[in-house]
Amino acid sequence: ADAEVQSFLETASSVQDILQESTKHADQLSAADVVTAVHLLAKLAEVDALGLGSSPTPQAQPEASPVVALSRDVRFESLIARLRVCAPELDSPRHIMRVLWALGKVGAGGRDVDSIIAHVADVAPPL
Repeated sequence: ADAEVQSFLETASSVQDILQESTKHADQLSAADVVTAVHLLAKLAEVDALGLGSSPTPQAQPEASPVVALSRDVRFESLIARLRVCAPELDSPRHIMRVLWALGKVGAGGRDVDSIIAHVADVAPPL
């Protein structure tokens, strides 16, 4: 299923599809898979928020934006919990930067995010 998940993540174009597929294969996702999914979700939610994606019109109110909705989605929270479990596998600067960008973009917070950030702070090379 790992090749199947990787293939799906490379071709996915919908927030809902990524959340559904990630939830279905949650226990099989590697750190790289979770990073890819979270990064792609943040990018797609941003496109939707700008009214450039499948949404017919831009969202008028920030509370209703796809980015905010994503950070509150239970499936996204589950994906972040999986990322916390896989955090020790985050060893490449690219993965670390993609995770930090995505978490910041969607305004993710909570205990799992705090744990991920603490791990990254411990393993990231000094600047």
